[in-house]
Amino acid sequence: MAASSMACFVRFTWRRVGRAWSSVARVAQRDGEALVPGTAGVLAPMPAKPLLQAPMQEPAECASFRYSSPPAVASAFRALAEAPFASNEKRNRALQVIRGCLTAPCPQLRAIGSSLTSELSVAKGQDVDGLLFAAAADASEAYLEFREVTVSLVQRLCVPVDALITAFAGHDGITMLQKIRPMDVLDVSDDRPSGYPPSAHAYLCLLKWRGGPLFRNKDYIRVAREEREHFSWVFEQVRALAPEFYSQYCTAELQAGKSKWFLVLEADRFLTVLSEKMFALALVHHLPDLMERQRVIDSAGSTEHRWQFAKDFCKAPPPLMAVGLAFGIDARQRSPNLTADTLLADWQRSNLWTRRRTYKLKESAFPTLREFGDMALATPLRHRPFASFLAELNAVEEPLLRDWYGKAQPEEPVLHVLWSHELVRELSDYVAKALTAAAQAVASREANTDADAYRILCVGSGASRLCHYLRYILPKVLGHSDIRVAAIVPSKHSASVLSDGFHPHMLARWPPEHNTGTEQHIHPAEAGYTLDQALEAYRPRLVICACMPPRIDWSASLRRAATVLEYLLIGPADTNRSGDLCATWGGPEPFKTRGRSPERPPFVAQGFVRHDLPHLSNLCIGTDDTPGRVGINLVVAFRHLLRPKFLGERPPQLTLRGGERETTKKK
Repeated sequence: MAASSMACFVRFTWRRVGRAWSSVARVAQRDGEALVPGTAGVLAPMPAKPLLQAPMQEPAECASFRYSSPPAVASAFRALAEAPFASNEKRNRALQVIRGCLTAPCPQLRAIGSSLTSELSVAKGQDVDGLLFAAAADASEAYLEFREVTVSLVQRLCVPVDALITAFAGHDGITMLQKIRPMDVLDVSDDRPSGYPPSAHAYLCLLKWRGGPLFRNKDYIRVAREEREHFSWVFEQVRALAPEFYSQYCTAELQAGKSKWFLVLEADRFLTVLSEKMFALALVHHLPDLMERQRVIDSAGSTEHRWQFAKDFCKAPPPLMAVGLAFGIDARQRSPNLTADTLLADWQRSNLWTRRRTYKLKESAFPTLREFGDMALATPLRHRPFASFLAELNAVEEPLLRDWYGKAQPEEPVLHVLWSHELVRELSDYVAKALTAAAQAVASREANTDADAYRILCVGSGASRLCHYLRYILPKVLGHSDIRVAAIVPSKHSASVLSDGFHPHMLARWPPEHNTGTEQHIHPAEAGYTLDQALEAYRPRLVICACMPPRIDWSASLRRAATVLEYLLIGPADTNRSGDLCATWGGPEPFKTRGRSPERPPFVAQGFVRHDLPHLSNLCIGTDDTPGRVGINLVVAFRHLLRPKFLGERPPQLTLRGGERETTKKK
């Protein structure tokens, strides 16, 4: 099976992968390509006569992350409106700028990107130029309020590292960063914000009070301003004063009639918020070092090879060797036991969740200044050109998936995985074997269901691209022509109103069959249906779900589907970054069972067993993988345990009569 799968896969790549593989080490030539003037070479190359000779820059597919600041967005939209391009060409290039706007730390830019996406879809001719000029003016106005945006970023409860690096980039950003003080990080509104426990809000209000301990010491001697502006001194004061404050808070609450167990739960929330704030102090203090490390990570690989990479692998799955040359991400240097969570989240899970259930706190409950500094300096960063390229490859699914990211940070990029040459080959071989086993299981239990046994549903990120590959490979590997593969991105709410007599099977729209031609159009994933509707319509035996949205559990619907015998989850595992830690992966709940996972996870209770697939995980790289830190994404299978069914004559029953054992058959 593996040999035939390899042979079919080689034919599948339409000889294009072979040509790209042999040329991947060559320098990318840009004959007859020019860049839009005024955009510093970050927009897409124009395959016509050159407008001007610009120095080598990132290809457009890898540069959307640059459009996350108001000045860059304003200049890009203005130059694009003045460029001598057709309206369709301007619209396509504007979408790359919009993709960067949607992950910008500035809420005004995100609003500009959202509104411009819908307006460009219906604009024609000169209307496109008018929309681009208006967007450029709005981005310039957003820059006037960028100072307030940066201050709100450092005050956020879960400080967004990527947004901080983007906001403080450039000369103006460095100037704004130098004006950030520790009190800006600790500042909180007088009205308790959502997510803040009363104890933590009261403590932070005390710290910013002019008569508080950061302004006057115990002898009411004024604290020097230089000390309050020193991050290390403020950090030590916050750490040392927290246990004493909470002890006084508990005394007052006990006198008010609160129970001790209430104070234990309040202590959990107090420790969580204070550790987040102390980590933010260390992070802002070490942000210049993180920005320099981000610059080094972004420069890993070869810009010249990225041009060739973007040209050769817009449709065909790229080999992992080419990824290493272009972006410096070597899948062979995979590290075990990596997690997609931040180092602070790992520390909270290992220390706070497992702490003794008491409301009496000690200073040792918090890490030291050095420990927080090490966590801040080791914060995982992304390879932004590689993440931008993955977003470009999955441009169809990205806006549909972003609707599911309401529980994540607003600047959080949509997660994707790369369907590489090696991963698609091995995944196709695994799917072929799984379908064969499913067909045998179905044949032993049901009649006339041969066609239903070979149904696959691809869900989530890259669903249309994976569906395109599998529809070509699997019929040749298995020798069946009735294999059906579909792709869908679920919607939160159904876009159609179903009548009473409507049968869900009418929803299924299978992609058209492959022709004999080599260059095939990738059919977009279906949208507008909920996941439950899609499962009922397509009735798949195998589901492949890539990069489930953060804190969103789709696996419960997969397990409820009567036809699903197995589902694969691809992406970050055992984390809230992809799916829900408790509902999807069976992980522990915060501060419950002292950080231990439940003995009976939800998938086990519904008759599924988990199987990690290391031979596929070793070939899987995605948005969070960077040079020197590969191993975030995994491939995990969940298989349904079928109850045995006896199909022959019932076995004889043994009865006892008068001390003798007789064998009788029940008629």
